Amino acid sequence: MKKIKIVTVITLFLISLTGCKKSPEELAKEEEKKKLEVVNSSINMVYGIFINNLVFLLDENAESMKEEPACFEFRPKEGRASVKFYKHPEVYNLEVKQKMS
Repeated sequence: MKKIKIVTVITLFLISLTGCKKSPEELAKEEEKKKLEVVNSSINMVYGIFINNLVFLLDENAESMKEEPACFEFRPKEGRASVKFYKHPEVYNLEVKQKMS
């Protein structure tokens, strides 16, 4: 009985030293998730800058709307985009043209 306890303790100790290693698939998934988060934050930051500057072209009340959050819906295949400010009732529809290379 005493030998079983000693073997169990030694086994647990060895397992704790090696730890749980992640498989290459799990590591790849985590890396992909991190990349997507970076891309999403970059896109949101660019859209935020774009929308804040676009406000001045859309409405004379630009100063009051400049720092407000907005939803930018971009649909180049349909040839349109829209900007909706969360605290402003107006929806601004824009025409979008694709540049053909």
